[in-house]
Amino acid sequence: MINFLFPFFFQFTSLNSSLSEVLASLRSAPELKNLPSQVDEVKTLVAQFGSQLKDFETRLDKVEEFEKGLAEETEQVNFTSHFSFPGKKN
Repeated sequence: MINFLFPFFFQFTSLNSSLSEVLASLRSAPELKNLPSQVDEVKTLVAQFGSQLKDFETRLDKVEEFEKGLAEETEQVNFTSHFSFPGKKN
């Protein structure tokens, strides 16, 4: 029976020792305590940046549409300025 339990006892002892080392490492690195809240803050900032980037993209699309419309209007004005209309002085 002891031979059967020995591997489990050895594994438990090894696990207990490893856990003690991890806990000691965590105690010596208190900045890890704040890591979850810092990660949440970074996620929030990245989301805000993504939202701002999307807003900028939407505004840029509107500017491009305006420029295209302006170019079309300018082209039309240039085209019609080459014609002579009755009552128009050239």
